[in-house]
Amino acid sequence: MTTRREWLLSETPENMVQFRLGQAYRMARAFSRNPLAMVGAVIILILLLVAAFAPLLATHNPLFGTLSQRLLPPSTSHWMGTDELGRDIYSRVIFGARITLTIVVMVAVISAPIGLILGAAAGYLGGWWDRVLMAVTDIFLSLPRLILALAFVAALGPGIQNAVIAIAITSWPVYARIARAEAITLRGADFITAARMQGASHIRVIFQHILPMCLSSTIVRARLAGYGGDHSDGGGAWLYRPWRTAAPARMGGDDLARAGFHHRPMVGRHHARPCHRHRQPWLLFLWRRAARYSGPQRKDQRMSTLIEVQNLRVAFPSETGMVEVVKGISLSVGNERVGIVGESGSGKSMTGRAMMGLIPPPGRVTADRLTFKGQDILGQPESKLRHLRGMQMSMIMQDPKFSLNPVMTIGAQIGEVLSFHGKFTRKERHARVIAALESVRIHDPERVAKLYPHEVSGGMGQRVMIAMMVIMEPALLIADEPTSALDVSVRGQVLEIMDDLVRRRGMGLLMISHDLGMVSRWCDRVLVMYQGKIVEECAAGALDQAQHPYTRGLLASQPQLDETRDVLPVLDRAMLEGVK
Repeated sequence: MTTRREWLLSETPENMVQFRLGQAYRMARAFSRNPLAMVGAVIILILLLVAAFAPLLATHNPLFGTLSQRLLPPSTSHWMGTDELGRDIYSRVIFGARITLTIVVMVAVISAPIGLILGAAAGYLGGWWDRVLMAVTDIFLSLPRLILALAFVAALGPGIQNAVIAIAITSWPVYARIARAEAITLRGADFITAARMQGASHIRVIFQHILPMCLSSTIVRARLAGYGGDHSDGGGAWLYRPWRTAAPARMGGDDLARAGFHHRPMVGRHHARPCHRHRQPWLLFLWRRAARYSGPQRKDQRMSTLIEVQNLRVAFPSETGMVEVVKGISLSVGNERVGIVGESGSGKSMTGRAMMGLIPPPGRVTADRLTFKGQDILGQPESKLRHLRGMQMSMIMQDPKFSLNPVMTIGAQIGEVLSFHGKFTRKERHARVIAALESVRIHDPERVAKLYPHEVSGGMGQRVMIAMMVIMEPALLIADEPTSALDVSVRGQVLEIMDDLVRRRGMGLLMISHDLGMVSRWCDRVLVMYQGKIVEECAAGALDQAQHPYTRGLLASQPQLDETRDVLPVLDRAMLEGVK
């Protein structure tokens, strides 16, 4: 007979309820085994109990005192002595816990979200938004926080609500700085790029992918603000000098100024699991999409041009002017498999990103023609490009370890694509996620959908990326080094799965790679890039008959199993520069 513990710890849960309960049980066990966490939990519990049962624990009325008993030392009648008005300090500390905890929680709930949202938006969007917000933040941080808060209290008047507002107004810049730093670090991450390739809007990226990654730093900052010494008499003073911060239940303006209204929040807002933040109802309205999924509409699987590029140029500014990394290339891809090969820095990945409209500022993309199914891409607004990405064309990144969001389950990340481009019920979304995992030959997809990226191998992670990018059955799939992070034994399996999906669904494939042998086997034709230009195009089966010196040099530099060489030949750069 299965015990309750065994049922909770089962590696193969029968339903979602068992899975959730098992997760909660494991978290509780891990928490209970951490001595520091238990000590902190006990302290917080004691504070909450003291605040809740203050009327029972207090020995005197905290609001009234006798002047004849002013400034008495601790005694059996007054355990902590009395203040200058003869009021019992112990009773004021007990009742003051209510005010302190109320202000701490309310300030955290107000200031942290505002600071996080503004900071994340500034760091992610950059440009004028970043400059304006940081200028405002610098103004706030340049002024003494306590004096600024006192000024706001004087303007707003006494009371707990006004105290909370004053503290929140002066506290949000710190959280904005934290979120901005995290966003600047994350905005170039592969999993952010992957989300945009699926059609995610800027708002969705900020709330879904960036803000959850800021929570750990925010909690640390909130904890330091609560215990630290930002102010000589504030901050953590309520822990080691409680008589300096005690406040009555109905404190007036003088009491408010003296009694810890300037406390910093000790804890951040409720730390819900970031991997499920997209399920919070209060966030859903920000990213509900109006687009409806109409399903694949490719009735004709015959060869047709999907994307056409003429004179594409990609340039970035430098100290000496604009530097072109893609120099006037032209190509077209239909319902076929096309490979782009070349050494690192030849412009292969930039070409793929330019086709997806993912070249970030200050990069500049120009072309005489850049169309997808006859529709101009270069002149489209971002909202229409988001509809194309993931729905009509997708891009598989190089390393799944960096292309998958570490704080979201695999099933949630794949299902996120469906929420971008249609309206599905939870049951429908789950069914399509499982079907997508099965299509890439993942055994036990129900279990894999509940795992996090760090819990799967590299090969399985790349299969997950493929499932994520083909779940909407796009017409064009761009694969940027899809197997570079995999070992040889897994590489063939992943390529076989991808090739099977492309053939079966009649998709176009643009494969970017360094491996000439791989593209000659899995592609129909090959484009060779060198220094931002396409120098040769040939059939994949005739790659060994290429004529350009650069292509011949790449082929000659590959080691062969049937021959022994002392030194592999290298490219003659001087000779290549002379070839037009």
